[in-house]
Amino acid sequence: MDQVLYVLVSVFFILAAFTRLIALIGSRATTQASHESNKGIQLAEAGKFQEAITRFNRAIDLSPNDPMVLYDRGLAYYYLNQYERALQDYDDAICLNSNESIFYYNRGLTYKALNQSDAAIKDFSQVIRLDPRNAEAYFNRGLAHNILRQYEQAIQDFDQAVRLEPYHTQLFYNRGLAYQELKQDVRAQRDFDHAKKLEESGDPPR
Repeated sequence: MDQVLYVLVSVFFILAAFTRLIALIGSRATTQASHESNKGIQLAEAGKFQEAITRFNRAIDLSPNDPMVLYDRGLAYYYLNQYERALQDYDDAICLNSNESIFYYNRGLTYKALNQSDAAIKDFSQVIRLDPRNAEAYFNRGLAHNILRQYEQAIQDFDQAVRLEPYHTQLFYNRGLAYQELKQDVRAQRDFDHAKKLEESGDPPR
């Protein structure tokens, strides 16, 4: 009986030690992944996107279920105009965390760059559901509606964006374009004039 107890206790401690070893390995991998990810972010901020991707690849190998690293790599691909690769990384990030508005926002920008306006609108709409005060999401959804000649919907989005960010030069300019397409020339000119006034007062172009 004592021998059986000894064996059971030994097995327990062996399993506990093994569990601690796995946790330690995981912790070290996570720390190394964080280091590689931070290096990647620094390189991306310096405009060295290909080098950044190499770092993000290492981080993903060490921590494949980290949605932020996938997002960061997608962003680097986006700035290299490798839009399909960016989309894949954004898709994977969203699969791991479907509640992060920035994932949808940047995927929407990528769809817009690929002239896939319908897909872009869906993503910007999801951003708005998650973050109703995101003026840039309304603005970019409005731009996508303009491209599709859905001018009334575009104006609604620009109106909402203006309420949230009233000093956005391009908002007024693009709303003016939508009014112009609808032959509402007085409103169009008013927006063009306001955009010019904001630009002259120092509002940075977007």
